[in-house]
Amino acid sequence: NNPKQWNDFYSLSEEKAKNVGTYNYSLKVVYDGTEYDTGLDGIFTINPKELTIENIIAENKIYNTNNTIQISGGTLVGVVDGDDVSAIIPETGTSESSDVGNWIVNIDNSTLTGNDIDNYTLIQPAYGSINTEISIATPSLTISCEDKIYDGEVPTPTKVSGERSEERH
Repeated sequence: NNPKQWNDFYSLSEEKAKNVGTYNYSLKVVYDGTEYDTGLDGIFTINPKELTIENIIAENKIYNTNNTIQISGGTLVGVVDGDDVSAIIPETGTSESSDVGNWIVNIDNSTLTGNDIDNYTLIQPAYGSINTEISIATPSLTISCEDKIYDGEVPTPTKVSGERSEERH
């Protein structure tokens, strides 16, 4: 990995040594319009800035036998103003269980996109920082009876339908 050459350390500008990398420098001074080499040379490194994602939301849901959870939100934190960097956050995650309760949600790694991503590293959300609640499914039952003329007998249902809860604990 050869360092990039960067002379005129005294006149730092945005075009020079602003991106991640290793750079050589020679300290020079200007006195009365003449440039003098001080003999002070060195190497410096600009390291990637760490970014995080905050406010990822795992949607709560009603029990349905699977552990797929919808993911929304997410804000990329730490990008330098003017840089072209954004995050691609998964749209679904997996809860630790499909049963009713409060669960930690695992998501695939988010990724960075944009022209300036080489200047950054992304710190993934900490395990346990994304959670969901799976609620009890409320069973429903519909019973229909046809109208009839009084005959002293209890009507017999003609149609019974509904959904039953398959709640597990």
